[in-house]
Amino acid sequence: MSDTFKIALIGCGKMGLEIEKQAQSLGLEISQKIDHQHDLASTTFRPGEVAIEFTTPESCISNIEHLLQKNIPIICGTTGWYEQIDDVRHLVEKHGGSFLYASNFSIGVHLFWQTLDFLSKKINDFPQYDVRAQETHHIYKKDQPSGTAKTCQHIIEQNIDRITHLPTESFRQGEVFGDHHLFFESAVDCIEINHKAKSRAGFALGAIACAQWIADKKGFFNIDHYLQEKY
Repeated sequence: MSDTFKIALIGCGKMGLEIEKQAQSLGLEISQKIDHQHDLASTTFRPGEVAIEFTTPESCISNIEHLLQKNIPIICGTTGWYEQIDDVRHLVEKHGGSFLYASNFSIGVHLFWQTLDFLSKKINDFPQYDVRAQETHHIYKKDQPSGTAKTCQHIIEQNIDRITHLPTESFRQGEVFGDHHLFFESAVDCIEINHKAKSRAGFALGAIACAQWIADKKGFFNIDHYLQEKY
């Protein structure tokens, strides 16, 4: 990692503010904060900066392209754009850029997914269990179901032969940071696993750790690449 490592925040919403707070607690520099696309197009970046992008699905792809053109490593926490993931991969390859994305940057969520992967493979052998999912987030979250819930769906659909589409209930309530439940239910019992975020701090710290990791790398990554190397 470069000794001149700095964070450029792209998006100054709730996650951007939390990243700034956690970065300051770690003694890291927030070099600039950019909240509008037209500002990003005209922004000059300095050596050592890594962009952490938490915006909207509508602006995300354009932001990524602008940053790649400026040769800035990117950590992307925006969700809702994954239908265009092949286009983004092509852009990263075209510009020889550095890009890492995740539907959730919490280390706890990734442990939750590993648990779900293990359990769902076991449940595949027990057809008496039906599976359903439920997720709740704050009222400002636009994508529904969440990116985290979609990853849960993918794990279940990959591991349980009889399930081709996992039903997911989505709720938007108050200031909920993220609450995900998976239910494995038979006529006689129910197995439930759950991840509940207590704050945005876990997401912010994970994004910062990934930004430090990617600062001296080139390529198209997701958070699994970081976790495999670190843990």
